[in-house]
Amino acid sequence: MTLRSAGSWDRLVLALAAAPDLQAHVRGHYAVWQQAGQQARAVDHLLGELAQDLRPEVRRLEAVPGVGPIVALTAIAVFAEARRFPSAKHAASYAGLVPSTYQSGACDRHGHITKRGSSELWAMLCEAAHHARRPSPTGCAA
Repeated sequence: MTLRSAGSWDRLVLALAAAPDLQAHVRGHYAVWQQAGQQARAVDHLLGELAQDLRPEVRRLEAVPGVGPIVALTAIAVFAEARRFPSAKHAASYAGLVPSTYQSGACDRHGHITKRGSSELWAMLCEAAHHARRPSPTGCAA
């Protein structure tokens, strides 16, 4: 049973009719679920209001496959003070999107990406990349 609607919570409470103690716990969890939903909606609304001034930048970033408003706003927040990065390479390094380097004498090898820097941005960009790889819901490429 998935608990994604009020009806599914009600069905769970009815299924536990023989266990009133469990019903009380389920009702408590349902109240927490409702409160979390309200908080998520409030944050979404606040982000929407704050993003109004950044609408052109957000739309430009949303043109990239897999990037939605949250990823776009995260990137804007991380790179808001772009002058702190002397070059694009430094910005990419901060995002953790550069290959690790192994150097010893004349040997210079590159490995996997470093994953260092802004963990929030790195996580958002990886999620966007995974989302961009998924097939569209209609089964044809977008």
